[in-house]
Amino acid sequence: MSRIAYVNGQYVSFASARVHIEDRGYQLADGVYEVIAVWDGRPIDLVPQYLTCGGLAGRSLSHA
Repeated sequence: MSRIAYVNGQYVSFASARVHIEDRGYQLADGVYEVIAVWDGRPIDLVPQYLTCGGLAGRSLSHA
């Protein structure tokens, strides 16, 4: 089975997937990420969407 990549709104073969060197993500290290503040193993200031959508309800985020 061949590998497929999704680049700039198109599906292309993995071998031909390329991102231009002047892409804003390369130049400015742009990215999309989310951060959740955690205190004593519990998330703080979470909006209700996180509690249900991501399945975090009742789960501790600590690694202990």
